[in-house]
Amino acid sequence: LAGQVETRAAALPAGDAVLAKAAADNLALARELLDANEALAAQRGKLAAEEQALARDRAALRDSRTRLELGGRSEQVGTWLWAVLRRLESEAALSERLADTHQSLAGVRLRLIALDETQRELVDPAALARQLRANDPARQDEDGPAARAAGNDPVRAWLEARVDLAARLEPLLWRQVAALEQAERTLQARLQSTTELRQLLDRNLLWIPSHPPVDAAWFGRWPDGARDLAKPSRFATSARLLKESVAQRPLRYAGAVALVLALLWLRRRAPARLEGLA
Repeated sequence: LAGQVETRAAALPAGDAVLAKAAADNLALARELLDANEALAAQRGKLAAEEQALARDRAALRDSRTRLELGGRSEQVGTWLWAVLRRLESEAALSERLADTHQSLAGVRLRLIALDETQRELVDPAALARQLRANDPARQDEDGPAARAAGNDPVRAWLEARVDLAARLEPLLWRQVAALEQAERTLQARLQSTTELRQLLDRNLLWIPSHPPVDAAWFGRWPDGARDLAKPSRFATSARLLKESVAQRPLRYAGAVALVLALLWLRRRAPARLEGLA
């Protein structure tokens, strides 16, 4: 659809500013329609992933409570609980995604308000076309675009096409609102269940053995463990994860680096200040 609008806009005659503006607005709306469709697909994919994660969180919370209520204090239970804790997503990451979802939802709702205003303006495309021509500075020119379009004004056709584009965009935006609202509820539920599960694990893991005691066999496994820890693939994975984390939170890392540099600078100045005070 956007390609069709772009092709029509490219074929317009030059010199008609009102017609060019109408075509540009239609093209922007057509591209927004395409972006909204892609955004809706992405939001639904994220929602499905969050709902699956919520189901796993609730299952882990339920199973952990059951094992502890049945008096499971064995090493096997401790190992299982420790694995649950390691898989648990941080509350900070969930809160950040919840804030992003809330912001996206507010943006879509504001866009719906603006689209409603546009649709009200387009109730009578013919009257709006006449108004645009009346406000055109070229209307005084007898040979200008306004005079030539006095009969069958092509601006009206572009405005009527905009009515259709707006009518197609509105339900997509409402579907985005529904998906984002569901995602917001899902993230809130995940945050609650994750907090409950982490508190439950923190209360009990200290008193439950989660690995065999250190003995002679453990020292025998140490060389293999050290070689596994020093594998190049682990460093490559750590570097990739660090790069992704810096890209997601650049201000946090920049602040940490600035703080370290400030502490080093103060440390270099401290001896001289102490000598001056002595």
